[in-house]
Amino acid sequence: MSFICILFFLERKSINSIEQLSNEIFYEIFDYLLCQDISKAFSNLNNRFENLINSSYILTIRFSSESESILEDRYKHIDSDKYQIILLHSDNQSFINKFNTYTIDSSFNHFQSIILHEIEIFQLMKLLVRLKSLPCLFSLTVFLDYCDDGLSDIYQIVYHLPFLKYFKLNILDYHELNLNIPIATNEQFSSIEYLVIYHRLTLTELTNLLSRTPRLTHLCCFNVIESEDDIKSETLMKLNNLRHLTISTNYLEFDKFEKFIVKLSSQLRILNIKINCANTNYLNGARWEHLISQHIPYLNKFLFCYTEVIDNDFEITPCHALVNHFTSSFYLKRQWIFRIFIKNDKIIYLMRPSRYI
Repeated sequence: MSFICILFFLERKSINSIEQLSNEIFYEIFDYLLCQDISKAFSNLNNRFENLINSSYILTIRFSSESESILEDRYKHIDSDKYQIILLHSDNQSFINKFNTYTIDSSFNHFQSIILHEIEIFQLMKLLVRLKSLPCLFSLTVFLDYCDDGLSDIYQIVYHLPFLKYFKLNILDYHELNLNIPIATNEQFSSIEYLVIYHRLTLTELTNLLSRTPRLTHLCCFNVIESEDDIKSETLMKLNNLRHLTISTNYLEFDKFEKFIVKLSSQLRILNIKINCANTNYLNGARWEHLISQHIPYLNKFLFCYTEVIDNDFEITPCHALVNHFTSSFYLKRQWIFRIFIKNDKIIYLMRPSRYI
């Protein structure tokens, strides 16, 4: 329930006294406030609010860019609030530096989610190794401005967080990233179910990462590029729980992508692919029909975007003629609508479910 919904609820109920609000409404209001501010505003009012504040209900605490004095005040409350912290959301490097000096242990027994912006690699690594003791850490999101080393170590540590379900890593600027993750053994499996990768990696590197995530249900990976070596089929793990795949690529042959999909999962319900490479094999509608009908038969949402640059090297290929197959009865029965747009110096080929048009 949003704060607007709360106000609407109050108006509909003609409530004119704060004492008339239910405990559930106060819990919703508390979610918009800092824990220490709740304590200052509501403690010592009456027994009801004392019980609310000290109840087993867990409050959310957020840390963001503030003045040093405010951050210092919030930091002082960590020890008293640690049993209630659910979320840490920080975009302040100085706070993370201080937080890294704090003892992180199982007493943070409701700590579920961490979102980090503008964190340095060294401080991130220092924090990650201390998160293993958190018994309820389900979600971790990291935004890095820059990364040129240590990427493999980040994944290695994150994959060993025992209760993690969601992991997102976004790197804005990078050079040649080397992701040296070997194929996993049975003892190296991760609990991650939702994986979001916003940085460049090869298909081989992605395959090695996925060998450690047998529970994966959602995979979003952006800027997948060609591998120098062919991937051996035995190294591709079958992800029987995978239902949603979003992938974008600038340099990846359709043959290799097809082999990857065939091995990856037959249980996909949603496939969202964006292609920005000069490989017109992706425009073969008949080949896509065979891939979907034979290997991912449960697919009910297909989002396809192929972008082609019109330049001096542009030429019509036999695959361009096969694009007409995207309007066959196979696609129409599923209400997947195909369109072609010309924008500036680009041709954009789009497939979308009809409700997206």
